Amino acid sequence: MACSSSCATQDCPNYGTCMRNKGIKTFLLQPHKGIDSAKDKKFNAELNAYEAAIRQGVQPEGTSMAKIERAMQISEATGVAFDAGAS
Repeated sequence: MACSSSCATQDCPNYGTCMRNKGIKTFLLQPHKGIDSAKDKKFNAELNAYEAAIRQGVQPEGTSMAKIERAMQISEATGVAFDAGAS
């Protein structure tokens, strides 16, 4: 079973997606010294962009925004999904 027992739709592809859909947060629940929320937001934005690229068949060289954007630009320019592992 991919969904939690309290999931309203019970059709999530995996447990992590189910938790994200419910808005469950496991990081930065309370402010803490040494945790930078700007870095956390940047990290999450990069992971979301990476996931979006992968779903489109693009395989960037890494998870940094610059590498993701470069892979997407190459894919758009060539009309073929970029695959860093193929080169």
